[in-house]
Amino acid sequence: MKKAILLLLIAVALVAQAEISEAKPVKPETVIVTDTLIETVTDSVVTIEEVIVGDYSTALTIILVIIGALTAIVLVVSVPFSLGMWRFHKEAKEKLIEMDDLLKKAGKSVEKLEDLKAKAYKATEKPDRERTPEDRKIITEYTDAVDSKPVGELTAEDWFFIGYKTGIKENYEAAINYYSIAIEMKPDYAWAFNNRSIAYINLARAKGVEPGEHKFFRKAKADAKELIQLEGDEGLYNLACAEAMLNEKRDAFIHLNEALEKGQVSVEVVEKDKDWDHLRDDPGYKRIIEKFKTKTGGEVSSE
Repeated sequence: MKKAILLLLIAVALVAQAEISEAKPVKPETVIVTDTLIETVTDSVVTIEEVIVGDYSTALTIILVIIGALTAIVLVVSVPFSLGMWRFHKEAKEKLIEMDDLLKKAGKSVEKLEDLKAKAYKATEKPDRERTPEDRKIITEYTDAVDSKPVGELTAEDWFFIGYKTGIKENYEAAINYYSIAIEMKPDYAWAFNNRSIAYINLARAKGVEPGEHKFFRKAKADAKELIQLEGDEGLYNLACAEAMLNEKRDAFIHLNEALEKGQVSVEVVEKDKDWDHLRDDPGYKRIIEKFKTKTGGEVSSE
């Protein structure tokens, strides 16, 4: 009998130790209380070894004390844990509600951005000379919105608009890089070829390059030809401008005449375009301008 009681007490003590070792982390004050209770259980085990030899009632009392101490340990550990879990669930629910609201707002923002993108893309389909102030405003608004997107999420269209905005600021080298990224992502992106062709000529002019053989003008011509391959006659005026800057006058005048014939460009635009400044006195240029001014009822320039 004595051995049985002693074994029971040892088992109870082991259970107490197991409860503590497996418990979740709790607050410091809880640990202090728990340590006190464990000391009580340990002292009780030592005491019972001293009295178990003959006094069964005392041993029983000690057993009850141990059981009470173990119960207290369980409560001390589990109650704060339960309260912590309740707070965790409450906070998690609040966060989920907050996230749901954010997702709804994000959905509306995406819809608005997609609508703006569609309008901006439509505006870029027009030749630059035909874009209205409203078109330019829409393009600028979209590029401002694109600036906040992570680089990894940018589409070919996004890079195009960034290039357009950068070109307006006369940072032509950067604009060319952005258009190149757009073309790399979307090889048949006609308007990226269109704008890059113009940017090459603008870059050459910004660097003080005189009309004649130069790599920038060659690249502008190559992009104009790509545009023609993709969009047909739309690239004729770009091609004429690149050829004019290369001093390939014969081809430049042929393509300028075609562009005017097909309404791709107006005489007024040509007369203001700096790409033709060095050819204003050329007889071939004057004949073309006179021809189309007569057709439209305009006055021939006195130049």
